[in-house]
Amino acid sequence: YGRAFSIYSVVAVDSDNPIAHLMLGRMLLDGQGVTQNVAKARTHLQIAADKGNIFAMDSLAEIERRTGNFFKSAWIRRRAKFTATLIAA
Repeated sequence: YGRAFSIYSVVAVDSDNPIAHLMLGRMLLDGQGVTQNVAKARTHLQIAADKGNIFAMDSLAEIERRTGNFFKSAWIRRRAKFTATLIAA
């Protein structure tokens, strides 16, 4: 996990790749190979979500649910569902 985190970090910085930001966010959120850091996870996931990544949106919704922001979590999940609908069309 440590090596993967290093690689994703380089890719995220060099190319601003949404998948690299998603993976960094998930690793930070779950504490995989790094110390868990929800604030940094949220930052990376927000970058990926702003680029239309529905998996990042889902992870952001999970963060909001865990912190008791149920309405914000539901709103983010709706946004993810709507984005997925647009992509499928």
